[in-house]
Parts: sequence; structure tokens; C-alpha cells
Amino acid sequence: MSRWWALGIFALIAVGCGGGGGDLVSQTQEPGDGQTASLMACADLWAPGQDTRTVIDNSGCRGEDGRVVFAPVFTYDCPDGRLLVWNDEGWGYDPGTWQAHERADGQLVPPQADLDACG
Repeated sequence: MSRWWALGIFALIAVGCGGGGGDLVSQTQEPGDGQTASLMACADLWAPGQDTRTVIDNSGCRGEDGRVVFAPVFTYDCPDGRLLVWNDEGWGYDPGTWQAHERADGQLVPPQADLDACG
């Protein structure tokens, strides 16, 4: 169920953010009315060890150049009650902590064993 929900959300984001070319998973936006100062820095939001719930709750962050960066998360409901969460910047469990991608094949998804256990 959550897989289809995530795909539906991704499709809505792709339609709403597409058209200008570029990456559909991670979008940037020019700073607007000064509200970007209240956003977390992306480097802090996606830092290994960050609480995964914080990543889920903050779809936008402030990039090094001050632009707003959006990187939606994808989720799987795990049989043990946790939520497996990832985007291009890392992955983690909720509850749990955020981790950097370290797959030998270079894919920006959780390790295969975690995907198999929850997907």
C-alpha cells in the first residue's frame, strides 16, 4: 500500500515540478521572501545520524547557495512496524537514524537486504 502511495506522491511532484527539465527527484527553487532562513541546511538535514523522522517531516531544506531544495522520500512499511525511508541523499528507518548510501552498485536506495525485508 505505501509503495503505491509513494509512487502517487512522486507522480504529483513530478507533474508539479517538471517541465523545466532537470532531476525530478531533487528540485531546487530560488529563494523567495526570506523564509529560506527558517529551513534547515540540507547538509544538516541529511547528515548521517540525523533522526529519520526529521528527514520525513522536512521535505525542503536550504542548499549551500541559499536555494530551497526538495527531495521527497520513498517509504516501505516493514512487517516489524518500522518504516523504511529513503531519497537520493540517504536512507533510514523510522524510528531510527539517517544513513548515507553505501551500496557497491551505486544505487541510491537502501541495502538490498533491507528492501527485501520491507518491500
